[in-house]
Order: sequence, then structure tokens, then C-alpha cells
Amino acid sequence: RLARLSSSILQLTRLDNAASLSDVAEYDLDEQLRRCVIMFSNDWMAKNIEVSGDGINEITYFGNEDLMQHIWINLIHNAIKFTPENGKISVSSEERNNRIFVTISDTGIGMTPENAQRIFDKYYTENRNSTSKGLGLGLSIAHKIVNLCGGKITVESKPGEGSTFTVELPRA
Repeated sequence: RLARLSSSILQLTRLDNAASLSDVAEYDLDEQLRRCVIMFSNDWMAKNIEVSGDGINEITYFGNEDLMQHIWINLIHNAIKFTPENGKISVSSEERNNRIFVTISDTGIGMTPENAQRIFDKYYTENRNSTSKGLGLGLSIAHKIVNLCGGKITVESKPGEGSTFTVELPRA
């Protein structure tokens, strides 16, 4: 846990000091999303969560593949962590108006509007799920990466109904 914290703080510090992203290249965003979903297959199968990637459309993106993967891993992991057994998660992507939209929705525990406003703050954890011991840095790092890409990340959530995170990225 301490090693994860140190690594996350170091990554956040690097992102805070970055003016732009390096190591950018064109890659298949749709395949990256699918790989991230598959990466957590043991976790969502153990909870009997139905995961749908039917809405993932073919999209080529120009960006830092490793940093973008961090975003999807964090959002998918959180969706699994906060979705109870027999819940549902969907991942979709689309391109419209020269923008790319990636949406990750779950039927999890959701959150209040007050908590939703704070989830991108450093070290913020809601602590409603005593079995999850998050560091409060994952969404903050994801937020920084999306901002460096010239995009934005938003959340819509209601307690007991789940959450929907949308990442909007400019078409390079």
C-alpha cells in the first residue's frame, strides 16, 4: 500500500509539472478499452457482474497510450469495486463533432452530489465501502491526464443507482 501511494504521488507530481504530454502516438483506443475490461475479468466474474463492451466503437486516437490506459484502468476498477454482486457495467466509446467520448457506467452504490463534486480532489475517499482501501489519488491522476490532453472528465451519479463517468477528448 505504501509503495502504491509513493508511486501515485510521484506520478501526480510529474503530471502537475507537465505542460504537455510526451510519448504520443496513434493507437487503437477501442482495443485498449477492450484489453482493460479483460484485464479485470477475474474481478467482475467473481462478483457475477455483467460487463458489456458492445458500445465500444472503432476509434484511433493520438495520445500517450500508457497514460490513457491509467484512466481506463482506474475507472473500470472503481466501477467493479463499487458495484455489488449481480450488477452491471457498460463501456462505450464514440466520436462526434471532432470529439471522442468514452463512457463507463455501473449499477453500483452511486454517490451524493456533494461527494461527486470532490472525487477528483487529491486524497479524497468517500469511505463508504469499508472493504475498499483506496488512496484517493486514482481519480485525481485521471483528471490531470485528461486535462493535459485538452479534455474533460465528468460524473453523473445517484446514491443506490450507480455512476456514469464520461471522458471527453479532442480529436487530435
